[in-house]
Amino acid sequence: MGQTNYAAINYSCKDKSEILKLDILFENKFFSFSFSHLHLYNEGMLFNFTPLNIHHNYYIFGRKPWDYDNGALVTLCSRCHQKRHQQTKIPLYTSDRQLICSALPVCDRCNGTGYLPQYRYFMGGICFKCHGEGVYGYDESRFHPNI
Repeated sequence: MGQTNYAAINYSCKDKSEILKLDILFENKFFSFSFSHLHLYNEGMLFNFTPLNIHHNYYIFGRKPWDYDNGALVTLCSRCHQKRHQQTKIPLYTSDRQLICSALPVCDRCNGTGYLPQYRYFMGGICFKCHGEGVYGYDESRFHPNI
């Protein structure tokens, strides 16, 4: 059975008093934060969000990264995503689930994240070497007849 997670942000300004309320339900735990006197804070003081990556447990040749079932995906922070790629082999399958490669090589440019934060201003920071996939280097001509 799936879990419902949500976040709600409410902002109100009454009588020169700004109030920001953040409610989060995550993994059956409820968190509520309330901030007032917002003019005394800058954005970095209020929130520090960790960017998240989507890890693919396997790849299917020719499938776009967003065309996978949720069961094939895991949400990880960038550091944990790199660690997962270092510790786990990522297989590549054909569309009819035939194994092509049991362990795709991890991209040595982005360490498997598919993202280069220092280039976030260009194409959203997608890694130039692996095109955002986190892995590369398989010989497509071995299993794709039109190449």
